[in-house]
Amino acid sequence: IKLLKSAEARVLVYVWGGDHKRGSVLECPYLGARGKTIILRSASVGIHMENVNFKVDYEKAFGEKVTSLVGLAISADSDDTDSSILANIENFSIY
Repeated sequence: IKLLKSAEARVLVYVWGGDHKRGSVLECPYLGARGKTIILRSASVGIHMENVNFKVDYEKAFGEKVTSLVGLAISADSDDTDSSILANIENFSIY
């Protein structure tokens, strides 16, 4: 939590859901200019595979070079859908 409060910290969030076009970059409502959301796909059911280029996306979102990746989190949220999520992650890799 302390890291997220740092003025130097940047947060890049990849999202499935919403009505925005794939690749849209939005400000994170919780972090202001320090956080950006990149839309990967609208909400749907089924099996999906994603590949992202963190370095390219970071530079697009923040207009600066990546210095280091300090943390990674994966989560799911169905709060406003009046439904539940059943999901799994397989063959995850970062390089």
